[in-house]
Amino acid sequence: MKIKKSPMTKYPRTLISSLIALGLAVLPAIAEDDQVDVDKDPLLEAANKNLENAKKAQMAVLQDQLAALNAARPELDFSNEISRALSIAKFKAYSNQRSQITFSMAEVAGVEKVKKDQDGNTMLLRRFDEYGRPVYITSDNANSRISQNINAIGEGSSLGLEGDGMTVGVWEIDRTLVDHVEFDNRVIQVDGSLVDYGDHAAHVVGTVAARGQNPRAKGMAPRASVFAFDANGDLEEMGANAAIAPGGGSTTILISNHSYGYGGVGWVPPPFLAPFWVWTGSPPPERFDPRFGGYDEDSSAVDALCYSSEYYLPVYSAGNSAANPGPAAGAPWGFVGVDGDIIFVGAYQPGFDPSRVVQDRNGFDTITGGAKTGKNVLTVGAAEDAVSGGSRDPSAATIAFFSSKGPVNDGRLKPEITANGVDLFSSVVANRNAYKEFSGTSMASPSIAGGAILLQQLAKERNGGRAITAASVKAVICHTADDRGTEGPDYTYGFGLANFLAATDLMLTNFSVPATVPSLFESAVSFLPNSTDFRRTIFQISASGGPLKATICWTDPASDPIPGAQNPTPALVNDLDLRIQGPDGRVYQPWRLGGLSRAELGATRGDNNLDNIEQVYIPNAEPGIYNVIVLADRFTDNAQGGQRFSLVLSGQRLVNQNPVGVEPPIDPVQWPFVVEPVTEVPAGLTTVATKVVNCYRIPIFGTAASNDDDLLQVAHHLGEYIDNDEDGIADNGLVHRAAIANDSFIVVFKDQDEFDTFAAAGDIPSVYLNAFNVRFIMGENIRTEMRSGRLDQSRVETLKLWLRAGYSSVTDYTSVFGELEGTVIEGFMQAAKDDVWMFGNVALDKPGWFHVDSTSIPQLISEYFYYVMGSRIGLFDFSGGGRTIRADWDLDTEEKLRGGDIWAYYLVNKPDYRLPRRMPDNEYNPDVPPGVPFF
Repeated sequence: MKIKKSPMTKYPRTLISSLIALGLAVLPAIAEDDQVDVDKDPLLEAANKNLENAKKAQMAVLQDQLAALNAARPELDFSNEISRALSIAKFKAYSNQRSQITFSMAEVAGVEKVKKDQDGNTMLLRRFDEYGRPVYITSDNANSRISQNINAIGEGSSLGLEGDGMTVGVWEIDRTLVDHVEFDNRVIQVDGSLVDYGDHAAHVVGTVAARGQNPRAKGMAPRASVFAFDANGDLEEMGANAAIAPGGGSTTILISNHSYGYGGVGWVPPPFLAPFWVWTGSPPPERFDPRFGGYDEDSSAVDALCYSSEYYLPVYSAGNSAANPGPAAGAPWGFVGVDGDIIFVGAYQPGFDPSRVVQDRNGFDTITGGAKTGKNVLTVGAAEDAVSGGSRDPSAATIAFFSSKGPVNDGRLKPEITANGVDLFSSVVANRNAYKEFSGTSMASPSIAGGAILLQQLAKERNGGRAITAASVKAVICHTADDRGTEGPDYTYGFGLANFLAATDLMLTNFSVPATVPSLFESAVSFLPNSTDFRRTIFQISASGGPLKATICWTDPASDPIPGAQNPTPALVNDLDLRIQGPDGRVYQPWRLGGLSRAELGATRGDNNLDNIEQVYIPNAEPGIYNVIVLADRFTDNAQGGQRFSLVLSGQRLVNQNPVGVEPPIDPVQWPFVVEPVTEVPAGLTTVATKVVNCYRIPIFGTAASNDDDLLQVAHHLGEYIDNDEDGIADNGLVHRAAIANDSFIVVFKDQDEFDTFAAAGDIPSVYLNAFNVRFIMGENIRTEMRSGRLDQSRVETLKLWLRAGYSSVTDYTSVFGELEGTVIEGFMQAAKDDVWMFGNVALDKPGWFHVDSTSIPQLISEYFYYVMGSRIGLFDFSGGGRTIRADWDLDTEEKLRGGDIWAYYLVNKPDYRLPRRMPDNEYNPDVPPGVPFF
């Protein structure tokens, strides 16, 4: 054997096993050794080389097969029973093929399909990652009833909720012991398992539904039935059993529990893989494991499943990875290489080598990936017992040291809720009467699943046999939780410690007959008929003083998987906004979190464009009428005609139970317009822009020397183009969103001299000078009234921005207003342009009314569009106005346009496009009530 002194040395698995037996002290000695001579057998080496090459070829074939299979992954369509059955059959076939290929890859690579982790939990091979390394799933392993306040709603209480007639699905790595004395023939093992009976599965099932033969082990829903499944093939089985209708029942599952996740994520402590810390994430120099907080194929699949089954809520454990510190500075470490062997690196260097969880991130960013990072599941963290002296005490529920914390990669909130997960006493499989205490988020998760099925039992009992949606269950649990940690939701506790007594109290006010204070609404926002605008829904309530709280939750369409570690691409598809407008016009915004860089700072208030659960909280709501507004801010997927949502309210006396109005939205506008210091500046303009006005989320920047009144006038003019009828609503939502998506902005300078000074100093990047989404305006050319033949530059430049960055950029309008050859407007422009025709060898003038001389099609179209619109709205129709543009355009009034360019006139007057009909008058005064301002 020869092992050279090197910063990176490869150890085969056999050597690692030997080193584990010898102890950690041996490894540095070997690594420091200069030479160890080993006799080599050339024939044996050649045979091994041939075998290795054959395995590589075989693995390459299997990888190609898997890639082809994944490319043909079937879509889930549960829109009706026929498509549901077909989808499940296709997905099951896909899953079976994927498992067969994965297990074949395992055999070729010599990888175990089932093994134990460092804590003795069973690990089951799930897939291979992009580096060809195996990825496993593993388990996340009578005070709990008190901690969640379930004892107060169960047997002996006025409600007596015990889970009668309800079924919970439990997917596990191990097989449960169905004949344990705690289960009363209520537990059915639906499918087989690749592994044998396991304590973990029995403990989880007991936490959900143990009858209380031993009172300490009584489950959350002690009379509920449990369908137990093997975690292998979980997604298609979930699809086959998920409730898609409010009836629910014994054959469709409303709530399921999943106390497992990816195993061996991030740092694995010695001596499980090696006698030193081993990094299992992306190979160096990458610093983060993409499985922590990643939105992968499992996350996407479970979101698609839930979106198609709106009454089904899967509950997942957050993971137990917050306590894996990683190596100390200077300690030996290694990583799992592409082929699965362990590469020894040497002394650990903080700040350069892969990030440690505890030292570098304080345990944040440790949600262990897969389905538990999905938007539509409920992910659960673990806390200490919330019991003091036999009574419930939420302040005692400090977070368990091991409980995984958020955020996930895009900054979304995870976990959403916390439950007792320390030293839970429950059933195990040693015999029919065996029990043990376990700790882990695996124990917290079934506590929530058991409590959630009780909420559905209450709903069905009080709501004519109809369950509430999964979004409603999630919203109620989060809304009624006891806040822990920092104020509002945080990445440690989520919304806090679950309180099922408070949850049932809220539901009782809603389902009492007659409803005393209706508090739960299931509604929707959708497209307006025959248009592309979105609706808002307004609930008008009254508050008599005290706290006022609103929580909205919706089941969001699945995003495509988002690859890579720390990839901040949002997974949210349809973005709804929740606001409360007070009697004085003040608008209250929801909690929002700031991602990993602000993980310990807690929540602030502002626009939350990441989560599909939002909450607005007013600690001391003055008496009066409040408008609770749900606004569709962004729709990426409108396949179902809109987005359903659930709204939970507390602290209110209802004025109108049904929505006051379902109307077009007031697209976010800060009104009245105000000049504020800048917080974010476009690249390259940091020395130029010092202040800003937000006009429908299009920033109007000003220099330090620019006049505030000039900025406000520009905002008024742009506002009037966007909202020409001044009802507080963007006239064309598609155009408005295109202008925002194009990062449009305006910069106002004091005068031309100031602009020239900045330009000469290189402070204005050349890329902005002719950009379609940027306009520069000189204060000396801004006029309230247009007279003496001088155009107001603020009206001109804001119109050009709105046309180019808006109408010409909308995908749906590309064939009409696109700055391309062959578009409708390009054809009109060519007809309007004076030109020279060749008749044989003779040049003939073709008279026209558009005289701009350019070879650039985009420039010609943009100028033509501007002149057509300017004439249409009377921009040039004042004394001397026509003279200012005569060299370029003849039709300077609406009358001339209608008589001289009839097709263009019809185009810009077509109601479908909702173009401005009148010129801004510098008196923009939107009709705002109810609902403005939003931002």
